[in-house]
Amino acid sequence: MTHKINHAETKQKISTNDEELTCHEQQEEKLQMLAAIVQSSDDAIIGKTLDGVIKSWNPAAEKIYGYAASEVLGENISMFLPPNQANELNHILNKILRGESVAHFKTKRLRKDGRLIDIALTVSPIKNSRGEIIGASSIVKDITEQERANEELKKWLHVFENAE
Repeated sequence: MTHKINHAETKQKISTNDEELTCHEQQEEKLQMLAAIVQSSDDAIIGKTLDGVIKSWNPAAEKIYGYAASEVLGENISMFLPPNQANELNHILNKILRGESVAHFKTKRLRKDGRLIDIALTVSPIKNSRGEIIGASSIVKDITEQERANEELKKWLHVFENAE
């Protein structure tokens, strides 16, 4: 049995395969770049489900909160909430479910060592390829020192204003 080779068809298949491979390589490079950005960020970047279950935790989150990723993955984000702020999570979740973001929200969270820290929190919805909201990403900046400096400044301002 002999097969007649169609060179034009073979060239087209090779060209298509090369294009698909190049596209796949480019997508892989993009994913690696995004992962590197998350891993090298000075701000905590946390991914969670709509139920608050932590799915991703970068090194900055470890530094800010004091927990290794292995200690928090699969746990609920509510573990960082001070007892008097339980409603805060519902407020944020409701905004996320409406497709809205919460930007630069100043609040407090608990570290592993029990200390309360001041943070600036930005939470955004995570959508799948169909545009459905499947989770939320949080970017957290520790502003404890900044807030202390502001309080100290206010205190000295008050002293000077009352010195007259």
